Amino acid sequence: MKQRTLARDETRHLDLLTQEEINSWIHDWELQNHRQASVLDPAPLSDPLWIGAVEAFCAFLQTDFGRHPYTIQIHRRNLRVFALPFFRDKLQLLDLADIRDHSRLMSPWLRKQFGLAETKIKSIHQSLRLFWSWLSEEGVATGQLVLRSRRLSPTQTPLRQMPSPDDILSWQSERSDLRLMLLLGYFFSLRPQETFALQVNDFVAGTLAQSQEACRVMAAVGLYDRLLVKVYRQKSRGLDHMPDPKANSKGLVACFSEEAARVIVSELNQRQRDEPLFPFGADWYFKSWRRGGLPDLTLKDCRRASLYWLGHYTKLDVVGLRNHARHKSIETTALYRRRPLDLTVSAESLNLDC
Repeated sequence: MKQRTLARDETRHLDLLTQEEINSWIHDWELQNHRQASVLDPAPLSDPLWIGAVEAFCAFLQTDFGRHPYTIQIHRRNLRVFALPFFRDKLQLLDLADIRDHSRLMSPWLRKQFGLAETKIKSIHQSLRLFWSWLSEEGVATGQLVLRSRRLSPTQTPLRQMPSPDDILSWQSERSDLRLMLLLGYFFSLRPQETFALQVNDFVAGTLAQSQEACRVMAAVGLYDRLLVKVYRQKSRGLDHMPDPKANSKGLVACFSEEAARVIVSELNQRQRDEPLFPFGADWYFKSWRRGGLPDLTLKDCRRASLYWLGHYTKLDVVGLRNHARHKSIETTALYRRRPLDLTVSAESLNLDC
């Protein structure tokens, strides 16, 4: 199949999404652009009352939960294009509360009708469960949905390379902002949007940093313990303010390398305390990194590679790694301690002495 390169305007919002949300968007794009000949084009929800309920739900996600506009857009499309048309237009249900009696039938129909990938089915399930929970809180529905998923094939660690701290420290660039971005993203294990939002006064150093738990945990396993950063906001595209970071992600994060800490502090001491480290928009820095950053390492990979190294080459246990990464689930943290599958290593003969 001939590949097509999409304009940056069509894909720039993906920089702010999770991998699952990116996979969902890709599948939707394929449907809309007839990239899968065997798949029918889905018909959007037609009932104005049900559409109104979806829009009220989306407004709730924005006002009460502060969800990012692109996340809300995915939930809206999942509901209006895939999930609810099955119940209202296919089954001719009149009441939203009746969805529960037929929910187990939705996933098989979606697979058969549209050939949806299991990652997309999972995304639709998540949207419908959130919508159903909201309906229950509104007194419209009761009971629990039955949604049938198939087991997803395990995925491998999404890293083309796994740089060590020495690899990161040795990288030089004519762009000081790109090098600082790399050091912060790797040695604090930060998400790109968290890095972009930092100011000098977000950092704490010396004995005050040592007194905080984030640094004490690092010291207990022989890692550096005199520099930390406060993570409490992120820079997101399309917003005129800097919202909270990803759920459960606020906190103090320690730098685990003395050499990196000294380079970072030297750079920070040349700035004003309330000066943004990265004053331009997130898109500008993503584009700059693709053009001049460390080859084969995305800004998201800086965090992934950092957590992989900490999980495999230090004595930091999974609880300490989870708190450092600020993961909601320890199962997520466990993924970063998993070795990528590589079955290409081979030898012509077996000799233990060479």
